[in-house]
Amino acid sequence: MNYKFYMLQFLFSFLILLSILFWWAEVNYSVFYRVREKVKKFCDDIKQQTKLKINICFIMAFLIIGLLIGYLGYQLFDKLYSPYFKEVLDSNNQLITLKKTSNINDSSLIGNWGTFGDFIGGTLNPIIGFISIILLFATWFVTYRTLEVSREELKESTNALKDNAGTQKEIQKTQKLQQFDSLFFNLLKNFQYLNVIYSQQEQHNKQYEDIFIEKNKNIALFQDTNLLQYFSSLNLILITIGKKLDITDNLNEQIETQNYYVDIVLAQVPNGMLHILAWYAFQDKILQKTLENSGFFRNMDFKYYVENKSEIFGNYNFELLLQLHRYDEKIFQNNKKFLDLKSTYLYEIFFGDEPFIYKFFQKQYNKEIVLNVEAGLTGRYELILTFSENGMEYCYRNKANKRLECYSIDYQNMIFTTVSILARQNNNFGFIIPNGDVSKIQIDNLETYKLIDIKII
Repeated sequence: MNYKFYMLQFLFSFLILLSILFWWAEVNYSVFYRVREKVKKFCDDIKQQTKLKINICFIMAFLIIGLLIGYLGYQLFDKLYSPYFKEVLDSNNQLITLKKTSNINDSSLIGNWGTFGDFIGGTLNPIIGFISIILLFATWFVTYRTLEVSREELKESTNALKDNAGTQKEIQKTQKLQQFDSLFFNLLKNFQYLNVIYSQQEQHNKQYEDIFIEKNKNIALFQDTNLLQYFSSLNLILITIGKKLDITDNLNEQIETQNYYVDIVLAQVPNGMLHILAWYAFQDKILQKTLENSGFFRNMDFKYYVENKSEIFGNYNFELLLQLHRYDEKIFQNNKKFLDLKSTYLYEIFFGDEPFIYKFFQKQYNKEIVLNVEAGLTGRYELILTFSENGMEYCYRNKANKRLECYSIDYQNMIFTTVSILARQNNNFGFIIPNGDVSKIQIDNLETYKLIDIKII
């Protein structure tokens, strides 16, 4: 008894160890997986070699399993049922009857048949139960595979719907873009027609000189109906780009597409017209906002457009810079010329955070400031200050002998504060222009002049 127990214990332990070994081999070397793949490949190859595409492997497996089940059934019947049948059944004359023996009571045949039935049922029930369990697992496996296939098909269907949705979006995007292109280029065609009027060099230069050199700004701008129509057409195109060009939910892609169409418009506008536009647009808040949102001055050059201006201080158009102060800097986007301007003293004058500097230039640029001063026993003088794109010029005129002495200082040698403008030359000369009620002006380090009055011409 102990021997059998230990034998069963050994077999059980061996099976557990063998299972662990199989698991380790599969995890590290995928032995069973590779065997299965090789068998599957072999079966597919031989299946393709038959014209009827017969699955030979399936037939062979079916036959082997059938033979194995038949053999086990035969052995079960031969070892278990056959000896019992031989002991209790008699098959003479093709009739199956119970044998008559001294151990069998003729009056209890029904009971003997009942005993026989119990024997059959007791042996077949476990076998049928085992087969039922196998069929249950087979049913579960088939159901699992069916659900897996359904999930794969559903996944493929979902992906197909997504691809179809993406295709539909691309089609809608293309249709929207085509509709916008039709509207945009119709507007651009009208704008180009107006642009022809100002494309002639002579007329363009005349318009530019009237505004920035002759200072006839209001006359030049507001009495030229064609020019006003030109600006209105430009404003309509830019508004259309900003509001109608809605082809994607991606913000970066949307901005990139809008910039592309703005660049097309910019290619039609010469730099001199951008200067004129900058002077006009700040008086039209809608147009100003549209230009800022589109970054329309991204290619603007800040130098004089006409050629008859001097090259002093880089030939910058001070009249233009005075107006650009009114715009948000986003209107320049990544304008390289504006970035270069930021590295110069002009940026602090026209775009700096200190409003006094800008206001001074706005009021006094290209005007003469005459200061009547009294210098103690020396007498009275006129100090005449003039600010232009060339810098600042200051002149002394002695009222007694009318002698006039003039000097020039560029803006790089001037320091601007909230209450004064201080100019230095050779580190030994200085003066202060008052911004408010200041009664004295220091002309140099030795003498203080009393301010009598200020006259701006």
